[in-house]
Amino acid sequence: MPELLKTPGGKMLGAAFAIIAIATVVVVIKRSFVSPEVTAANTRDFVDSATGKAFKSEIQPGEDIPIRAPSGGNTGYPAELCYWTADGHVKDTPTYVLMNEYAGKPGQPTFCPDCHRLVVGHNPRASANRKPPPTEAEYNARHSNSNKSDNKNSAPPPETGRGR
Repeated sequence: MPELLKTPGGKMLGAAFAIIAIATVVVVIKRSFVSPEVTAANTRDFVDSATGKAFKSEIQPGEDIPIRAPSGGNTGYPAELCYWTADGHVKDTPTYVLMNEYAGKPGQPTFCPDCHRLVVGHNPRASANRKPPPTEAEYNARHSNSNKSDNKNSAPPPETGRGR
């Protein structure tokens, strides 16, 4: 065997074996520090605000939001998942929702583009024994009525004393 390593072919074979051994050691060490569970925990759902398409990305320490999206820009925002249907039933596959807060509409409620139901930050998962969130129409009807009743009970604006 030592004579084989002295030949040009043997030296190449030895070098290839050494490279494979080093690569194996690097992979084993890396996997011992980063478990599949950690990788799974750091993989999050995002929505590309430029295209509206959902994608997954592994978040990195110190990474800023928005993240780089598949469209190429820094337009990736955390997605909220909606598991409701328009008729208030639970579905298996979520709709990935971009919150209005990230879409440049702060203070405006966000509704699922699929079922048109209210979506909130840290949106709770749908359940058959949970009442579904209001639809956009239900939400708007409630809030327009509460605004009217608020106006009925408010005092008229104070007079400034000018113009008399």
